[in-house]
Amino acid sequence: MSNEDFDAISASTLAVMQRHAEASASGDAKRIAADYAEDAVILISFIDHPLVGRAAIEEWAANSFQAETEGLRDDAGEAHPEFKTFTSHGEYGYLVVELPTGAKGTETYHIRNDEILFETATFFM
Repeated sequence: MSNEDFDAISASTLAVMQRHAEASASGDAKRIAADYAEDAVILISFIDHPLVGRAAIEEWAANSFQAETEGLRDDAGEAHPEFKTFTSHGEYGYLVVELPTGAKGTETYHIRNDEILFETATFFM
């Protein structure tokens, strides 16, 4: 793979991460789930089981996202993240986020063909 090909993949990974950050901020379950591959897996520090598959991710986003992210929101119910690090290396993405509540977190991604295949999200409240 040439450096140009690698850079294009890194840029694509960052574009998906940016799109996903915007979808997550919207709280729209369908929009959030649309970023994931059909068989994607998410591991989130405040959930006791993996989310496996786009349908499970959409169900979680529709039914649990607001409640389970409550500790990450300010008094007005908003979670305006400040991205301290937003980077990629080929198909792999990494971000560090800080929220107005003082909560901090990291997320890692494996992205291929414009879809998230795997994600980890770890937050410290």
